[in-house]
Amino acid sequence: AQVSLQLFREKKRLEEIATIRGIAPTTVLAHLETALEQGEALDVSHLTFPSVERFQLIARAFQTIGGTALSPVRASLGEAYSFDELRLVRFILKAKGRL
Repeated sequence: AQVSLQLFREKKRLEEIATIRGIAPTTVLAHLETALEQGEALDVSHLTFPSVERFQLIARAFQTIGGTALSPVRASLGEAYSFDELRLVRFILKAKGRL
């Protein structure tokens, strides 16, 4: 997890970190979420989300529903939204102190 954190601080994308480490991007994201929970401040400004509109819709769903659970958000948005998308938005919101 510390290696993932260091590579992230070097402004590497999640996919790059996963490739370097030979792990799945979701595992990298789990490492980074754990770091946030342990009080690490993370700059997420270098992360990109494919669609600003989708990001905003997911973010609003998290804020409307409350909490950080993925399943209620996916249930409200539908199956067109992947759990990976939801995890990434949740991570970005947490890092920015908006969740």
